[in-house]
Amino acid sequence: MGISLQDGSQIPSSMHCPREWQPLYESLKFGVEFRQELPLLEDHPTGQGPKLIVIDDFMDEIKSHHKEILRFFIKGSHHRNLSIFFLSQCLFPDGLRQISLNAHYIVLFKTSRDLAQIRTFCMQVDPQHFRALLEAYEDATRAGYTYIMFDFKPNQEDHMRMRTLIFPGESTVVYIPRAKYKRETMTVL
Repeated sequence: MGISLQDGSQIPSSMHCPREWQPLYESLKFGVEFRQELPLLEDHPTGQGPKLIVIDDFMDEIKSHHKEILRFFIKGSHHRNLSIFFLSQCLFPDGLRQISLNAHYIVLFKTSRDLAQIRTFCMQVDPQHFRALLEAYEDATRAGYTYIMFDFKPNQEDHMRMRTLIFPGESTVVYIPRAKYKRETMTVL
């Protein structure tokens, strides 16, 4: 079966590595391999086809395993056709800097605490327009369980880097700092 992407392509297999098992996972078992341990890059040789790997809530183990996790972001995603989702409750845990710098996408959800980490992130992304990025975050996460996605892929156009509502059937919203683009209107296809 696999996972269908917006562009029509498929990821035929996926692995979810949750730190803690939840009953909800029973309903997701079809087509998903579950492991309650950190995966090893050696278990995913080159040439096996695309695969999605979700590393979920291993924040407390980043410090001792950050090199192995970093290898997934460098070698796994770039050379072994792996898409890595690293889920964490903290934007800047120890050992995450290199992982963060090698991530193609960073998704921020609404938080009511420690907004300083969001501000720091926005300053790192675009120091000249960080206030616009903060406003985009606040707008996108106004309601509960909402998010903003930052797209850092090298081939992504700059005006498409901040988005929300990205799933099929949703009307995608793109955030563009006004100071960056002087034109009144912009056509986005």
